[in-house]
Amino acid sequence: MARALACALLLTVGGCQPSPTFEVTLTGSPIVDEDPFAGVTALELRWSRPGLPLTVEHITFTGSSDLLVHAPPLADGAQLEVAALDARGVVAVGRTAPLAKGQKAAVAYVARLDQFAATPSLRPAQSARFAASATTLADGVVLFAGGATRGSPTLPDASSLSPLLDLYDPATGAFTVVPSTAFTARIYHAAFATPDGGALLAGGLGMFDALADVVRIDAHGVASAAGTLPGKRFAAATAPLPDGGALLVGGYSAPDGMGGGTLATDALLLGPDGAASSIALPLPRAFAAAVTLANGDVLITGGTDNLGPRSDALYYSATTRTIAALPATGDARSDMLTARVGHTATRLPSGAVLIYGGNDGRASVSAAELWSPSLTGFVDPSSFNLDPRQRHAAVALGDGSVLLTGGESQPQRMATPSPVRALLHFAPTASGSGGVLASDFPLTPARAEANLVLLPDGSVLYTGGAVSDPRMLAGGAQIFVPCFGSCRAVTP
Repeated sequence: MARALACALLLTVGGCQPSPTFEVTLTGSPIVDEDPFAGVTALELRWSRPGLPLTVEHITFTGSSDLLVHAPPLADGAQLEVAALDARGVVAVGRTAPLAKGQKAAVAYVARLDQFAATPSLRPAQSARFAASATTLADGVVLFAGGATRGSPTLPDASSLSPLLDLYDPATGAFTVVPSTAFTARIYHAAFATPDGGALLAGGLGMFDALADVVRIDAHGVASAAGTLPGKRFAAATAPLPDGGALLVGGYSAPDGMGGGTLATDALLLGPDGAASSIALPLPRAFAAAVTLANGDVLITGGTDNLGPRSDALYYSATTRTIAALPATGDARSDMLTARVGHTATRLPSGAVLIYGGNDGRASVSAAELWSPSLTGFVDPSSFNLDPRQRHAAVALGDGSVLLTGGESQPQRMATPSPVRALLHFAPTASGSGGVLASDFPLTPARAEANLVLLPDGSVLYTGGAVSDPRMLAGGAQIFVPCFGSCRAVTP
């Protein structure tokens, strides 16, 4: 604000022109004890613009959530970050979604540092379920589909399967239920975004059997039939492909009523138009983790077969459209450190993939490892003394680091799983051969088989899930605004 006043004074002598005004609406949690502005006396406005240095301005915070500030000339992709300051420094932060040239107003959700705080609008209780899919549609709207409300891990109560479609709009912070007759109750289905701003939902475990239908969801959440898979399928690992389709790896073709089923012996290529074709799968498995690599290929890790969790990996070549076992190369391993099911696999900016957690068939594990694209195999990062967990969630952040949340821990076979509430943050090295895994954060809500989604402003939406056996639902929804490194520093 001081810069704008100084510029205004110079106008009388033919000096600089004042920057245009910009309206910022600050939103936050509706929960009183999560107030991000408690004790805040000043705001630091950080304008980032492609190809230009950061522009920083300090203004006094008067308590109003509606600000009229002066913006530098904006280009497409610019973004405003608002840091809330008290006597200690930065205590809360928020960001707008990427801005467009000429834009005059935006909303910034603000949250306390290192804290999952409630969304601006509370999620309705009837939307609570576990193992729903979450897919980002046009304009950053998030679609949640299916899931269950009762049962055990991998063995949901069939009568509790959900036909629910609901949307989260990050521009308003509101959840909306979308009525549909084209999408029937299911869980463990495939879901991926399509180039037209919509999504495809395919297969899954229905109330009476596995399903084979493909459902299209348009950018507004409206569902319609889009095709049929070559065979019934649930619990397949799903990875989006560069052509707008997806690879569905393995899964079960029929349930056995005990949390498993008949293993599917192939993988499927599903196009954005809903057309599907089958390709050979050398080593069948269900509940594996699949991640799309920078070159369009897909790494498939772990999962379970009729003998239990697997430690090996498969590799899909986009060029040949084939899947093969991962070969050993040099000092890298072709197998993971341990068998894993219920783990996460997250791609890093270097192209490496962070593998974390899961269950080895006896108990939950805490081991982390990296798949190296240059070695085409697994390497050991630094070891950490962390809580074992499975069925947790992970998401790659805008700065290239990874957030890992929630999950549950099972100390031995047949033991009742207990929630893990420790938040983890992995900051990789530039080479992708290692990194720092930090756990010094406040505890997170107890959620397993939950949804963790990166929003357009760089914050993370965390919702859904359940814990224990039988399942106890986790309600509500939270947002985490990442702020590490320079984000925590006050500009002089």
